Amino acid sequence: MENQELDAIEQISHYPIPPDNGEADTRHVLTMLARDKTGTLARVIGLFSARNYNVDSLSADNIDVERGISCITITTRGTNKVIEQIKRQLERLIDIHCVIDVSNSKDRVIRELALIKIRAKGQARLEALTIANSFRAHVVDGADDTFIIEISGAPRKIRTLISLLKPLGLAGVVKTGTAGMINSSYSPFEEILKQEEKS
Repeated sequence: MENQELDAIEQISHYPIPPDNGEADTRHVLTMLARDKTGTLARVIGLFSARNYNVDSLSADNIDVERGISCITITTRGTNKVIEQIKRQLERLIDIHCVIDVSNSKDRVIRELALIKIRAKGQARLEALTIANSFRAHVVDGADDTFIIEISGAPRKIRTLISLLKPLGLAGVVKTGTAGMINSSYSPFEEILKQEEKS
Protein backbone atom coordinates (compact mmCIF):
# COMPACT_ATOMS: atom_id res chain seq x y z
CA MET A 1 0.00 0.00 0.00
CA GLU A 2 2.85 2.37 0.89
CA ASN A 3 4.56 1.73 -2.48
CA GLN A 4 1.29 2.48 -4.30
CA GLU A 5 1.03 5.81 -2.45
CA LEU A 6 4.62 6.70 -3.36
CA ASP A 7 3.97 5.83 -7.00
CA ALA A 8 0.90 8.08 -7.00
CA ILE A 9 2.92 10.96 -5.58
CA GLU A 10 5.63 10.54 -8.21
CA GLN A 11 3.04 10.69 -10.97
CA ILE A 12 1.89 14.18 -9.89
CA SER A 13 5.34 15.50 -9.01
CA HIS A 14 8.23 16.74 -11.14
CA TYR A 15 10.71 15.48 -8.57
CA PRO A 16 11.60 11.83 -7.87
CA ILE A 17 11.18 10.54 -4.35
CA PRO A 18 14.59 9.88 -2.79
CA PRO A 19 15.21 6.29 -1.69
CA ASP A 20 14.89 5.42 1.98
CA ASN A 21 18.40 4.52 3.13
CA GLY A 22 17.51 4.21 6.80
CA GLU A 23 18.85 7.64 7.77
CA ALA A 24 16.83 9.23 10.57
CA ASP A 25 14.63 12.27 9.93
CA THR A 26 15.61 15.38 11.87
CA ARG A 27 13.97 18.77 12.35
CA HIS A 28 15.34 21.59 10.20
CA VAL A 29 14.61 25.32 10.14
CA LEU A 30 14.95 26.78 6.63
CA THR A 31 14.97 30.54 6.10
CA MET A 32 14.86 32.22 2.70
CA LEU A 33 14.71 35.74 1.33
CA ALA A 34 12.17 36.34 -1.40
CA ARG A 35 10.72 39.11 -3.51
CA ASP A 36 7.39 40.13 -2.07
CA LYS A 37 5.35 39.35 -5.17
CA THR A 38 2.01 37.67 -5.77
CA GLY A 39 2.39 33.90 -5.98
CA THR A 40 5.84 33.60 -4.40
CA LEU A 41 4.63 32.02 -1.17
CA ALA A 42 2.14 29.85 -3.07
CA ARG A 43 4.98 28.40 -5.17
CA VAL A 44 6.97 27.58 -2.03
CA ILE A 45 3.99 25.83 -0.43
CA GLY A 46 3.19 24.09 -3.72
CA LEU A 47 6.67 22.59 -3.86
CA PHE A 48 6.26 21.03 -0.42
CA SER A 49 2.77 19.82 -1.26
CA ALA A 50 3.80 18.24 -4.57
CA ARG A 51 6.69 16.40 -2.92
CA ASN A 52 4.58 15.33 0.07
CA TYR A 53 6.96 17.01 2.51
CA ASN A 54 5.57 17.86 5.92
CA VAL A 55 5.62 21.47 7.15
CA ASP A 56 5.81 21.74 10.94
CA SER A 57 5.55 25.53 10.86
CA LEU A 58 5.52 28.34 8.31
CA SER A 59 5.90 32.08 8.74
CA ALA A 60 6.40 34.89 6.25
CA ASP A 61 6.60 38.66 6.54
CA ASN A 62 7.91 41.69 4.71
CA ILE A 63 11.24 42.84 6.16
CA ASP A 64 11.86 45.72 3.72
CA VAL A 65 8.73 47.40 2.40
CA GLU A 66 10.62 49.82 0.15
CA ARG A 67 12.52 47.08 -1.69
CA GLY A 68 9.77 44.47 -1.45
CA ILE A 69 11.82 41.82 0.34
CA SER A 70 10.23 39.17 2.55
CA CYS A 71 11.64 36.48 4.81
CA ILE A 72 10.02 33.04 4.72
CA THR A 73 10.78 30.52 7.46
CA ILE A 74 9.76 26.87 7.17
CA THR A 75 10.30 24.13 9.75
CA THR A 76 10.32 20.68 8.21
CA ARG A 77 11.68 17.19 8.84
CA GLY A 78 13.86 14.95 6.73
CA THR A 79 17.24 13.32 6.27
CA ASN A 80 20.20 15.53 5.44
CA LYS A 81 20.00 14.33 1.83
CA VAL A 82 16.32 15.23 1.56
CA ILE A 83 16.87 18.65 3.16
CA GLU A 84 19.64 19.43 0.66
CA GLN A 85 17.28 18.44 -2.15
CA ILE A 86 14.59 20.74 -0.75
CA LYS A 87 17.06 23.64 -0.59
CA ARG A 88 18.11 23.15 -4.21
CA GLN A 89 14.49 22.99 -5.38
CA LEU A 90 13.56 26.12 -3.44
CA GLU A 91 16.50 28.07 -4.86
CA ARG A 92 15.28 27.27 -8.39
CA LEU A 93 11.95 28.98 -7.72
CA ILE A 94 11.33 32.43 -9.15
CA ASP A 95 11.96 35.32 -6.72
CA ILE A 96 13.71 33.14 -4.11
CA HIS A 97 17.19 34.52 -3.41
CA CYS A 98 18.82 32.49 -0.69
CA VAL A 99 17.88 29.37 1.30
CA ILE A 100 19.72 28.68 4.56
CA ASP A 101 19.44 25.67 6.85
CA VAL A 102 19.75 27.46 10.18
CA SER A 103 19.71 24.19 12.12
CA ASN A 104 23.07 23.10 10.71
CA SER A 105 25.01 26.06 12.15
CA LYS A 106 26.58 26.06 15.60
CA ASP A 107 25.96 29.83 15.68
CA ARG A 108 22.22 29.46 15.24
CA VAL A 109 19.58 31.30 17.24
CA ILE A 110 16.15 29.63 17.07
CA ARG A 111 13.13 31.10 18.84
CA GLU A 112 9.35 30.91 19.03
CA LEU A 113 6.71 33.11 20.60
CA ALA A 114 3.57 31.69 22.19
CA LEU A 115 0.41 33.00 23.80
CA ILE A 116 -0.98 30.59 26.38
CA LYS A 117 -4.41 30.85 27.99
CA ILE A 118 -4.97 29.34 31.43
CA ARG A 119 -8.37 28.79 33.06
CA ALA A 120 -7.79 28.47 36.78
CA LYS A 121 -8.73 29.92 40.18
CA GLY A 122 -7.32 29.79 43.67
CA GLN A 123 -4.33 27.57 44.29
CA ALA A 124 -4.18 26.28 40.69
CA ARG A 125 -4.05 29.86 39.38
CA LEU A 126 -1.28 30.77 41.81
CA GLU A 127 0.72 27.67 40.86
CA ALA A 128 0.33 28.39 37.14
CA LEU A 129 1.52 31.98 37.64
CA THR A 130 4.51 30.76 39.66
CA ILE A 131 5.50 28.30 36.93
CA ALA A 132 5.07 30.96 34.22
CA ASN A 133 7.25 33.38 36.18
CA SER A 134 9.99 30.75 36.53
CA PHE A 135 10.06 30.52 32.71
CA ARG A 136 10.20 34.34 32.44
CA ALA A 137 6.79 34.40 30.80
CA HIS A 138 4.66 37.55 31.15
CA VAL A 139 0.97 37.94 31.89
CA VAL A 140 -0.45 40.11 29.08
CA ASP A 141 -4.16 39.91 29.92
CA GLY A 142 -6.34 38.63 32.71
CA ALA A 143 -9.97 38.02 33.69
CA ASP A 144 -11.78 36.49 36.67
CA ASP A 145 -11.17 32.88 35.68
CA THR A 146 -8.65 33.10 32.84
CA PHE A 147 -5.38 34.82 32.01
CA ILE A 148 -3.04 34.88 29.02
CA ILE A 149 0.73 34.67 29.24
CA GLU A 150 3.31 35.45 26.59
CA ILE A 151 6.59 33.58 26.30
CA SER A 152 9.42 33.63 23.79
CA GLY A 153 12.35 31.28 23.66
CA ALA A 154 13.66 28.03 22.28
CA PRO A 155 10.91 25.65 21.04
CA ARG A 156 11.82 23.04 23.67
CA LYS A 157 11.43 25.60 26.46
CA ILE A 158 7.94 26.50 25.26
CA ARG A 159 6.91 22.85 24.90
CA THR A 160 8.09 22.19 28.45
CA LEU A 161 6.09 25.11 29.85
CA ILE A 162 2.95 23.99 28.03
CA SER A 163 3.29 20.44 29.38
CA LEU A 164 3.63 21.77 32.96
CA LEU A 165 0.58 24.01 32.60
CA LYS A 166 -1.72 21.35 31.11
CA PRO A 167 -2.91 19.85 34.42
CA LEU A 168 -3.51 23.33 35.85
CA GLY A 169 -6.13 24.39 33.30
CA LEU A 170 -4.60 24.91 29.87
CA ALA A 171 -7.35 26.53 27.76
CA GLY A 172 -5.57 27.47 24.53
CA VAL A 173 -2.23 27.95 22.77
CA VAL A 174 -1.26 30.08 19.78
CA LYS A 175 2.31 30.02 18.45
CA THR A 176 4.00 32.19 15.84
CA GLY A 177 6.07 29.38 14.39
CA THR A 178 9.82 29.07 14.47
CA ALA A 179 12.15 31.97 13.66
CA GLY A 180 15.84 31.36 13.09
CA MET A 181 18.99 33.31 12.31
CA ILE A 182 22.71 32.59 12.15
CA ASN A 183 25.00 34.97 14.05
CA SER A 184 27.85 35.16 11.54
CA SER A 185 29.55 37.82 9.46
CA TYR A 186 27.67 36.70 6.31
CA SER A 187 24.34 38.41 5.69
CA PRO A 188 22.10 37.39 2.75
CA PHE A 189 20.09 40.59 3.23
CA GLU A 190 23.22 42.73 2.83
CA GLU A 191 24.16 40.72 -0.27
CA ILE A 192 20.84 41.61 -1.90
CA LEU A 193 21.35 45.30 -1.08
CA LYS A 194 24.86 45.21 -2.59
CA GLN A 195 23.55 43.58 -5.77
CA GLU A 196 20.89 46.27 -6.10
CA GLU A 197 23.45 49.03 -5.66
CA LYS A 198 25.56 47.57 -8.49
CA SER A 199 22.61 47.24 -10.88
